[in-house]
Order: sequence, then C-alpha cells, then structure tokens
Amino acid sequence: MTRPSDGDPADPPGRPVPPRGAGGRPAGRDHPAGGKGAGGPAIPPGRRPASDPPRADTPHADEDPPADAAAPAAPEEEPEPSVDDQLRALGEHGADDTDLQDAIQAKLIAERVASRLQRDPSGMRIGNLALFNGSVTVGSGFHFSAPDGSPAAGARGVRRVDAARLAAQVERYLRPPRFDDALDRLWQHRLLVLAARQGTGRQTAALNLLAEVLAMSGDGGAEDGSCFHVTDIEAVADTDWKPPTEGCGYVVLLDGVMSASTMWTAEAIDEHWLAAKADRLREARSFMVVVTGPPRGALVEASARSLHVVTSLGDVDLLAVVERHALGPAPDAGAKAALRRRLAESNALTLLTEERPEPQVAIQVATAVRDDEDLARTVTALRDPTGQVHAWFGQHRDVESICMAIAAAVLEDGHYLAFSDAAVRLYEALTPTTGAPPDLRFWEQLSAGHPWIEVVTGDGPAPPRVRFRNPLVQQAVLAYVWTNLDGRRPALLDWLRDLVTDRNIGVRARAAVAAGVIAWCDHGHAVRRYLRSWALDRSWALRQGAATALAVMGADPGLTAATWRLLESWAHEDETEAGRRLAATAVTAVGGHLGGAQPERALRLIRQALDGEGFDTLLPAALSLARLVELGRTTEVLNALLEWSEPQDSSPLVAKALGIFATVTCEPPTTVADEDAGLVRWRSPGDGPPPLLLAQARDHLPQLAELWARALARKPAQTYALEKLRDCLEAYADHDPAIRRNLTAVLAEVATRPGRHRERLAWHLGEWARDDDRPSSSAAHLRDALARTR
Repeated sequence: MTRPSDGDPADPPGRPVPPRGAGGRPAGRDHPAGGKGAGGPAIPPGRRPASDPPRADTPHADEDPPADAAAPAAPEEEPEPSVDDQLRALGEHGADDTDLQDAIQAKLIAERVASRLQRDPSGMRIGNLALFNGSVTVGSGFHFSAPDGSPAAGARGVRRVDAARLAAQVERYLRPPRFDDALDRLWQHRLLVLAARQGTGRQTAALNLLAEVLAMSGDGGAEDGSCFHVTDIEAVADTDWKPPTEGCGYVVLLDGVMSASTMWTAEAIDEHWLAAKADRLREARSFMVVVTGPPRGALVEASARSLHVVTSLGDVDLLAVVERHALGPAPDAGAKAALRRRLAESNALTLLTEERPEPQVAIQVATAVRDDEDLARTVTALRDPTGQVHAWFGQHRDVESICMAIAAAVLEDGHYLAFSDAAVRLYEALTPTTGAPPDLRFWEQLSAGHPWIEVVTGDGPAPPRVRFRNPLVQQAVLAYVWTNLDGRRPALLDWLRDLVTDRNIGVRARAAVAAGVIAWCDHGHAVRRYLRSWALDRSWALRQGAATALAVMGADPGLTAATWRLLESWAHEDETEAGRRLAATAVTAVGGHLGGAQPERALRLIRQALDGEGFDTLLPAALSLARLVELGRTTEVLNALLEWSEPQDSSPLVAKALGIFATVTCEPPTTVADEDAGLVRWRSPGDGPPPLLLAQARDHLPQLAELWARALARKPAQTYALEKLRDCLEAYADHDPAIRRNLTAVLAEVATRPGRHRERLAWHLGEWARDDDRPSSSAAHLRDALARTR
C-alpha cells in the first residue's frame, strides 16, 4: 500500500514519553489532580509529538490543521501545554500510577460501603429511619435500671424489689447453662460477683439467684426473703458496711458506676474486699450479688483466684426464652410451630439472632406476642437504634468508650487493627498529653461495654472486622456524636479529615462515607463546615473524600435535590484555580450511583465542567464516564459523547469528548480485586477483564463506529485515538478472538464512511502488523478483513 504523504495528519503518531516526576509519574503540580492544581491530569509542559513534523499541506478535506500549530513560546517562558499534550497525559494515567489506582480503589470500596447502608432485608431504610424523633427510652438492655419499690423500714441506701415483679421473673426464668454452679457458690460463700458483659440478662440472673438462695436458706426475720437494690455505692465500697436488714438478698450494680467521693469502681474489687464483704454478709445471714462488666483492674486477678467471681453463666437460647414468656413453661408442639412462623414473618428472628441477641429483647418480643400486639411494629421499634444510642451515650461518658463507639461507626466493617488505631488517634486528640501513651485495651472493652458491636473473625488468615450487629446503629451513632457532642466537634472533624487522607484505602473510603452520613444531620452546616473546604483542597485524596461524602449525602432522598443543586453550581466554577477544583470534585461526585440514578443530569453537569479552555476536569470526567458505563449507562454516555463532538472541529470540547471516548473505550473496567492489597485493574493487559465497550460493541455498533470515525479523522484527538487503538489491539485483540471480532465489526463500519477512513485504517493497521518491535497479529487480521469488505 502506498504510504500517505508526510503532510497527512493520518501519519503514524510517535510514542514519546512525557517527562517524569518523582515516583515515575508524569510531571505536574498536585498530581493527579491537574495541570493547574484542580482536577485534571498532570501535564508535561510544552511537549510535542515527536512524529508530528511541520508541514504546509493539508491534503484531506475532512481534516483540519492541528489546533496547536502556533509558533512555540520563547525558551525562557514555560508554554501552555497543547491539546495533544493534554490528551497524551490523560493516557499516561495507568497501571503505574499508584495515587490514581488508590483513588479508584477507595472510590469503589466507598460505593460498596454506601450501598450496604441502603440494603436491609428487614424493611428499614435510610430514608425512613427517623433519628431524634419521638420519645427516647433510656434502658433498652443497655444498663441496669432499678425497679419500682420502697425503701426498707429504717434502712438508707437500699430499695426493695417489688415482690410481684420478682415472683413473675422467677416463674418465667429460663436458667442458663452455668446457673446452678453460680447458685452453689452464692450459697456457700454468701457473696457472688457476676462479671459479665451487658446484654446477657445479668439483672434477671442476679435477682433469680437471690430468690433461689433465700428460698433455700429459710432464715427468719421481719424482712425474711426480701430482695433489695443497693443504691449507696459509696457505702458498699467500705468493707465494714453491713446489710441494713438481716436475712435478705442484696444486688449491687457496679457497671460504670463511680462515687464522686471515693472514685470506687468494680476495678477496685480484690480478694481482701471479697473476703471482708462475705464475712459481713454471713454475720447478717444475708446474700449479695454484685453485677459488673467483664473483669478489669484488680478484679482480673480476683476472678482467677476467688470462688466469689463468675464471669459468665453461659448463653441462653433466646427463642426458648420467647417461648417460655409467651406460651408458658410447657407449650404444645403446634403452638411452638405457630410462634416460630410469626417470629420469622415479623423479622423477630433476625432481630434476636443477629442484631440484638439479648434476653431483655427476647422478653419484650414475648410480651408483644402474649398481649397480641402488632409484632412487626414491636420489632421495628426494637430495631430503631435511636433509643439505644441515646441510652448508651447517656451512661458512658468516659473518653475511652466514646472513642470506641465513634471509631466503630466511622470504620464500620473495617479491620480491627485499623479501628483500634483510629480509636487511639481520636483518644489522643480528645485527651492531649505529653506523658506515656495510654494503656488502652479496646479488645477487652468491646465485649464489656459495647453489646451492639461484634468482632467477626474471617476465614483463614483474614483479619477480624469490627461491625455493628444492627447496621442502622452506625447512622444513629454518627448523628448523635455530631449533633450532641458539641465540645468535641472540632477535634472530631480534624480526626475525620486525617482518616479521609489515610494511607489505608479502606480507612479512607469508610471515613468518606461516614462524612456523608454525618451530612444528613444538617447538610448546609456540613457543606460550610468541611465539605467545601475539602473540595477546595490541593490534596487529591481529600477532594475524592469530599466527592464520596457528597454522593452519600445525595443518597438520602430528602437531600438528593439539594445535593444536585450544589454540585451543578460547582460545575460552573471554572474561572479560578480554586473554582476548577470545585468543578472537578462535582464531576467526581456524579461518577457513581448518584449519577447512575440520574444519568442525563450527571452528563449535563460533566459537559458544563468540560466546556471551557482548561483541561482540569478531563481526568475526573473520563473516570466518571467510565464508571457510568460500568453501572449500565452505556447508551446515555455514548449519546452524550456524540452530542459533545458533533461540531467535528478542533475546538477544546470536541477534543476532550473524543479523548475521553478513546480512554473509556479502551480501558478495562475498574474492579476491587483485593481490598487489603489495594489492587485495582485500571490497565492490566492480559490479566483483567476486557474493556466493556469493546465486549459490548455489537450492542452499540452505530454509536461506536461514529465516535471512532470522528476520533480518527483529525488532530488533536487523532494522535491519541490511534495510540489507544493500538494499545487495545496489543492488550486484548491479539489474545481474545471475541474482542478481535468486535473490533473488526466496528472498524469495518468506520471504513464505510465518506472520506479517507478506509485508507487511513489500512495504512496504520499495516504498519502495526509489520512493526519489528511490536508486531500485532490482530492488526494484520483487521487489515485483511477491511480489504475484503470493499
């Protein structure tokens, strides 16, 4: 075949490599956010294609002269990058670009985390979770509340347990596996410390132990057999304290209780206190059960040595608890089967087995069944975490516990070590000190004071993850913390910002999602307080975090319209460097499920951001359009690119649209291969899946053929499009017959169009087939196929 003249713009482009900066990335400020520090690719200044020699002729009527044909700037001045340079830089962001791969990975993880917030098989959704609405009941199994009763005659610091209530609890009580052992210890030693975590039915167990042991003792006395709650913790701390009434039972709660004068807690319980207190109880012919959380402090050693301490009574079958309280002690098989069906239909089984596996919750479910209430409504109320969260924060005010709850909410379903590191950083921010690092042991505390959190161990070497039993608790905790902990808000915001730029991409993604959930509380305040400043920052990671948070904010149906209006206003900000960062952030935000839900609106926003002389939004636009294709919006994306490139001239918008098309068409889909290793297949020839648009080419043949014809017809897009086409042949068509067939169909359609498309394709395919260094078998196949279609 005769080679076109040297002046033909269809000459094969050379493959010059732009100058590299540190780390092997294309040189440019604020990588990878753009040549002017906004959101586009880093541009090597003043770079020209090596095989684009000066010429005087323009032999083809369908090709305009290069847009960058002006005389070069003086050597002492740094010239503006040409359009060709901008497009070439777009293609340089590939597998070797670690920052970009991390950004893509974080975005995909964030989408997965955010989508989990929207899924809930039990029927509750983000949109109908009414946080802070209605009354808040403090209790809900999170702490021990003293029952109604009257003080004992002449006694101070104690309150009698109502006899009728105690009798009802004893009648319906289902003994856990190690109840008899605990009862025997209480009978033998008069004192028992029940050091078990919250939510295990400790209160009911303590009362039943006392009722049983008093029935066994049968001592006389005016108050014989009565049970009392001890309310004066300071008095109990004294080893000389004596029960005010003999022959009775006493229960003490020491779970997080601290006396202002003695600073005495369960951690101070040692063997000396246990022995002295047991002696006083024996003298008074009385019994005492002290309820605490899992052992800490001196109680750890005491639990290992003393028979006075029991750390667990074993797990009780919660469905059996429901049966006992709803149907009585000996229900028939038919009644039990009907109850199980009702529990399953109302989602009570999910509540009891996964979200709130607590005896008190089982009793509440049973009460609703026994009283023939609307069980589904009861379950919904029990699943609403608002009351649980208010109650927990009302009781737990120590910084250590608060930091654990916040870190778990921000890094929901993240790895334990990432969670604990974040909690330590928050603790240090809230309690600044120059002394030795604090002795924080979060693993022990999780089981002690956080029944709503579970640590899930994975298979094999997978590290454990920290998550809430009820996924809706995450939202409630974040809302409570942001709205109620006023004095902590500045430190929390600094901490959250650090997490959004963390080197761990899983941490980065989850923190960005949490920032979006927080914005549901007051989106206007969130935008002013941190989202806009993040979007204006020079850090690509922080802008990516802002975009993710905005997309999550827009997922709330009540905020979708407001989020779109904000992003659309940012897309017009292209007159200053800061404004271009806002525009790039807006483009990034709509490149996901927010844009996938309203693709036409997302594409209008992206076009607005692209429509200008600058190229700062070029890379964000390419990434966002590629993501919309992955979300199934291929037709809308191709139609938009056709519309944007309709003038078919050398204007910036046309060049951008065709450059983006070549990029999106030839790049494989972005996938999360391994969250822990941080692997993303952005460009992985022969290893990853083929590009979606090439795999689906026959479904969109007219659109693809027209766009390829436009991209290959004229510079500046022509040079870049030819490079991407050759990359596709080498990476995919040479190894995948299906991709080769699809490319043959597309290029055959291109060759039928008026102009010199057939000649141009044949020449380049022939050159690639004969290349000594990089011969392409698929190029030869396509060249021969085009020759047969004449």
